[in-house]
Amino acid sequence: MLQHKHIYWSNSFITIYLYENNIIHADWCGYVSVDQVKEGCERLLQSVKDSNCGLVINDNRRVKGSWTQAIKWLEEDYLPRLIKANLKKIAFLYSPEPGARYSVNRLLEVSAEYEGQPFEDFEQAAKWITDHPLLENHKTVLIKTGGELIRIPTDEINYISTVQRKTQVRTSTQEILTNYSLNELMELLPRPQFFRIHKSYIVNTEKVQSLKYLAGGYYKIYLKDMGKNHLVVSRTCAKELKSVLAL
Repeated sequence: MLQHKHIYWSNSFITIYLYENNIIHADWCGYVSVDQVKEGCERLLQSVKDSNCGLVINDNRRVKGSWTQAIKWLEEDYLPRLIKANLKKIAFLYSPEPGARYSVNRLLEVSAEYEGQPFEDFEQAAKWITDHPLLENHKTVLIKTGGELIRIPTDEINYISTVQRKTQVRTSTQEILTNYSLNELMELLPRPQFFRIHKSYIVNTEKVQSLKYLAGGYYKIYLKDMGKNHLVVSRTCAKELKSVLAL
């Protein structure tokens, strides 16, 4: 059973809870106007950013009436920002009212860039959310590439680099171009497994084979599966990296 961590924000039409296991519960209530949809959604977006929670239970069980007038704004303005803020999954709980149910179904049709699933029962929604792989010690990460999101096991990532303003995720078998910046990826990846060694590189510290002094405080870093190829560790990152690697 999920336990509330605390109430993040509350008013007459929505209460946003943050759970101990890194899940957000948005509990909507009553007849909700377009302006109220926008206000509540902006608060929800901020809670995702503040808590770095990408798993949301959007609870419409107490909602009355339709809110389809807000669908266009949700599709074109809000959802792209919510996805960029690290949204992974939303479990939608249906209202018993047909108009509110229809609004949820319309919203589920407008974006394929996140996982959304409707439910009648809170316990089923909570189970679906808590079964998410991200809760298992960050064993996977969702990477946006082109127009889709793909899931990559973090243990398969060797390093990430920026080349000609393009970010590349390198594994032993492939190179994946992503729309995310290195800063955005550092927010998604588990630490200290992933470490920023340079303005252009993030490495998986579990893949480090050796570290050799270069000159002027810089180091060469050799990773498993890379042979004699190496990356450069900047002077500003070298000391902390050596501490992470216990060298």
